[in-house]
Amino acid sequence: MGKYFVTDNERLGLQASQFIHAKISGKYFEKAKEKFPDAKFITVNELYNTLQKGTGKGDELIISKFAKPWEESLKTNYPEASIMKYND
Repeated sequence: MGKYFVTDNERLGLQASQFIHAKISGKYFEKAKEKFPDAKFITVNELYNTLQKGTGKGDELIISKFAKPWEESLKTNYPEASIMKYND
């Protein structure tokens, strides 16, 4: 049982793209860490490695706007997890 803030997935991309993403996401994640201080900030791949084949029972998943493409997959893989979106 845990509380996880799903940041995104590791991406391969151009350095400029990564720089822009880092600038945009910096303040977003600062606010998120203030709002969810007890959550473990984790990528989609890290979450899959952590929870593995469990149902998500007792787990709380907070999906960032950057992890939205994986929302349906997370719901399917962890049907008993409490899932919420964070868009601030």
